[in-house]
Amino acid sequence: MENASRAFLDTVRKSMRQICGANGATVINPALLTAADKLQYDGDLRREETNAAVLALWKEGAPIKQIVMRTGHHRQTARRIVRGERSDVFRPRQSSLEAHLSWLDAQRDAGARNASALWRTMRRNGFRGSLRVVSEWATRRRRAEKTDASSPARVPSARIVNDRGIRTLHFRAKGNPVFGG
Repeated sequence: MENASRAFLDTVRKSMRQICGANGATVINPALLTAADKLQYDGDLRREETNAAVLALWKEGAPIKQIVMRTGHHRQTARRIVRGERSDVFRPRQSSLEAHLSWLDAQRDAGARNASALWRTMRRNGFRGSLRVVSEWATRRRRAEKTDASSPARVPSARIVNDRGIRTLHFRAKGNPVFGG
């Protein structure tokens, strides 16, 4: 099952451009990004330039070794670009807020808007993350409330799309006698 999940995740990562286009999120508005997201976005722009240079050399017929010597990038990086495994805009990262999101949402719905006060309460309840994590979450929520309906929504990460796809396949398999359900 682990190999199938990994293969599905790789396929989803390779298709993130098409998924973004289907969701209508082909344009990223840098004004709506948090500081951490801006850093990721700037890194993505640099990666896009690198990807374009490596792919141009590859299409000219240059071997990986020559691409590495010309661009100065690692051999494995060049291989990943050529295979299409290095094109996701916002790479998924582990969030320390995952276990606390439902509580945070409930507090926000109840009117709590002060990220520092929320963080102090969470620390007393065992949260080990930093104030910045909670502040970034609060900033994202505040900006999401301000955005108008015409601006495109942020596309979920490849890992989230993968997890949703695996769950859907799992539930379909359980209920379908053809798949052993």
